[in-house]
Amino acid sequence: MAAQSTDRRTFIGTALVSLATLTMVAADGQRAPEVPNYSADVPPGATLWGVVVFTGDEPVEMTIAAGKSIGTVRGRFGGERLKEYSWRNESGKVQQVIIRATALAGNRELHTASVEYRSDQNVYVGFGRRATPDKVDARQGGYPYDAVFVGFIVYE
Repeated sequence: MAAQSTDRRTFIGTALVSLATLTMVAADGQRAPEVPNYSADVPPGATLWGVVVFTGDEPVEMTIAAGKSIGTVRGRFGGERLKEYSWRNESGKVQQVIIRATALAGNRELHTASVEYRSDQNVYVGFGRRATPDKVDARQGGYPYDAVFVGFIVYE
């Protein structure tokens, strides 16, 4: 009888450890992958001037962190389509400006879908990826991104 009790305790202990392990593995599998930040370098004394173009139907929030200031702009194609952004690097060294975009519906981070540099001082970053309907009548908003940041580095 004592052997059965010990076997039962061992079985229950092993089962509980296995269940806890499976729960942690399942929870890790359900976490969304980390979305990397996009950053642009702004030389000392230069200004990053940009415009955020909201091309998706759903609201998007773009967070822009430059130096010690963090700003957010929100919009969507059917409402506020364009927002201007400007930040001057007044420090004596190169500063990074970090840009992230979040789709407010579902609170999901948008990946950078396209990054292009033009003339070594202009940047074009598309966030998110939208499907283009085959029928032209069904298309609404700009394609193929949810939001676009177009930035220019201006020297004064």
